Amino acid sequence: SLLSREWRRLRICPPDLVFTEETLFGSNTTTITDPESMAAEFLESMNSEFITRVDNVLRASCSTSTMITASTVNKFVVKYGLGIYHKNHIDRWIDFSTASMAKHIGLDLRGDGFAGGKYVVPLRKLSGPNGSCVKSLDLAYVCVNL
Repeated sequence: SLLSREWRRLRICPPDLVFTEETLFGSNTTTITDPESMAAEFLESMNSEFITRVDNVLRASCSTSTMITASTVNKFVVKYGLGIYHKNHIDRWIDFSTASMAKHIGLDLRGDGFAGGKYVVPLRKLSGPNGSCVKSLDLAYVCVNL
């Protein structure tokens, strides 16, 4: 009985978690060539929807405070125009990737949805026991302070 309860709580996480405009919104989304012409409300709405969808995928398929992740993540990628205004969300995703012992982490925060200044990657989040699992770190349009 105790064992069966543990198995019900056990979740298998997909080996590759890649979050892009195409993977979360489909290939029919329109690429805006001039982000300044895009209404600020629409842009923030898209950013919020992207964040919500990433959070929902992570919550549903991999981890919650009461779930146990049964597998490690090979690749964790976020490629979407976010910035300093979304720091708390990005920090949480980095925490998730290291807790999942991701081997390859990618953050490409360029794009139509770019908001504010560059996100500063907190390298301390990549240290510690799970940080040693990281084999590659692919960064674009972020800041790294040493």
